[in-house]
Amino acid sequence: MRGAEIEEIRRRSKDTDDDFRRLAHYIGRLGATRSSASTVVRAVIIVPGLRQISDIRIVEAPELRDVTIDRELMSPYEIVRAICTDSTSQNPIQIQSALRAIVDLDSPINDIDRARAHLASRRTIITRVHAELQLADRFSRSKYMEFVGDDKYIGCSKPACYFCYNWLSNHKHKYILPATHNKIIPGCRGPDNDINEAGAVVLKEMYTKIRGNLDQHILDFLLTTENRDANLSRQYMSTEGSSRAPSRISTVPARVNTR
Repeated sequence: MRGAEIEEIRRRSKDTDDDFRRLAHYIGRLGATRSSASTVVRAVIIVPGLRQISDIRIVEAPELRDVTIDRELMSPYEIVRAICTDSTSQNPIQIQSALRAIVDLDSPINDIDRARAHLASRRTIITRVHAELQLADRFSRSKYMEFVGDDKYIGCSKPACYFCYNWLSNHKHKYILPATHNKIIPGCRGPDNDINEAGAVVLKEMYTKIRGNLDQHILDFLLTTENRDANLSRQYMSTEGSSRAPSRISTVPARVNTR
């Protein structure tokens, strides 16, 4: 099955998490695995040095973790207001424009994808550490593992999401930036298994950097929205579908503090 057949299954979906949507996702992932295997074969033909790989190691994935979301922090306006307060740019015109944009997006007369309704529906979120961050963390902690030719590139079966791309962008080990589909996948978190006190400090610093990136990107989006139709600027924020399709995830992602 290819794209057209999978899309036909997805079109039968009535809900974002029903059986049709899950079936389409699983079929797509099976195809992605086969595609990745074919890519490895082609790479070995082009780069014979890859044939020297003699050992494959499994990295134990960090546990899934439920994070409770503070309902008082789930107001889109309050989120943006806090961002404007923390922003290094205190341009009053930009602040007023950003706040006006979020009010327009969250207007009571807009019955489609209202940010407030979506955020209010979430009580907890399951967080995961994606594969590329697990690998980056493994190399960062080891004193003996090295990249061949000091080529600090971490390859995965698909491009990095928004969170992982920004995490690697801010990493002190200066990993080569991966390809990215830049989609926002709720529930991402940084590597935090078996960390000591020094590691906890580094983790906190990384979250501060990521939050700074996110704050600025939200402001940039809202300031751009002020000058064009908001419906044309929304990006699909999931692992499925076109990057320009209507999104069921809020166009203003919430900042979630993980402790």
